[in-house]
Amino acid sequence: MFKGFFRRYKKWGFLLALPYFAFLLMLTLRIDYRIYAPGGLNPVGNFIEFDKAYDAENPLATTYIMNVEKPTPFQYVVGNLTSTLTVSKLPEYREGISDTANFESGQVARNTSVDLALINAYRELGLSIDYETEYIVSLYYDYMDADNLDIGDVILSVNGNEDVYEGFQNVACEEEAHLEVRKSDDTRIETSVTRQTQEDTCRFGLNISTYYRITDAEIPYTLKDSPIGGPSGGLMQTLYIYNALSEDDFTKDTRIAGTGTIRIDGTIGSIGGVREKVFTAHKEGVDVFFVPSGTNHEEAIEALEALRNPTMTLVAVETFSDALTYVQGGSS
Repeated sequence: MFKGFFRRYKKWGFLLALPYFAFLLMLTLRIDYRIYAPGGLNPVGNFIEFDKAYDAENPLATTYIMNVEKPTPFQYVVGNLTSTLTVSKLPEYREGISDTANFESGQVARNTSVDLALINAYRELGLSIDYETEYIVSLYYDYMDADNLDIGDVILSVNGNEDVYEGFQNVACEEEAHLEVRKSDDTRIETSVTRQTQEDTCRFGLNISTYYRITDAEIPYTLKDSPIGGPSGGLMQTLYIYNALSEDDFTKDTRIAGTGTIRIDGTIGSIGGVREKVFTAHKEGVDVFFVPSGTNHEEAIEALEALRNPTMTLVAVETFSDALTYVQGGSS
């Protein structure tokens, strides 16, 4: 009886199942795209504290956005139908990165950014701050063949060469680089990683970044954990530190936010997701929004013009000194 019933309605069963499986794929399949969405403001004081600091009338904030890498087809469709979201093809070099590696890399970038902010702000204030230059693993890809390298590891030498970048450059394709590594618990290991042929180029499967590790600071500070990663808060972190350690508060009745990386020489670097950060700042009632000069500033102007009745002032900066001059009243 049941066999006959099944044979009779088997075709209809398959037809009914097709929409279900299609809907399931829409919700679970991951595709090689990226979606940027507006986020919120994160007061810098949430993750940097000083033993002695001056109060600010308005908290200085970094601007974070929501970043979805490898969305589902459903998220892709919603992203394209929503005017405040930006959908773009994921660059090929991002396709071989896991969610875990993405998160850990963002945390390392944030920590590096904070240290650079401290160095620049202390230097501007005439405070002493000492640091050491290190070379850390900031990202790895799924084809990297060293299973004992982690994001945050410090590379001490490559084939005996303490000039880490030069050491990597001297390794031929399909040959190994022998590394001396310091782990997060200060233990040292030796390992090797192969320079592999990937898409007609030779790659190790990891990124190395220069890290300026602070060893001593005239005014002690405490860093707090935060799930928000990435280096784009560097400029605002530097401004916050300067203001927190200065008697004169430059925020007064102005709500200030912004975006942009900070380099060791005080120059400001470009970032992604400018459009969504402008939308976020506008939504949060920001008065002044700092943005890196050049392409980022052009993108920010376009985003601001797309808003209804914007009152926010966009300020393009090339250096930390540019931003400091503006907030201290040297520009309008």
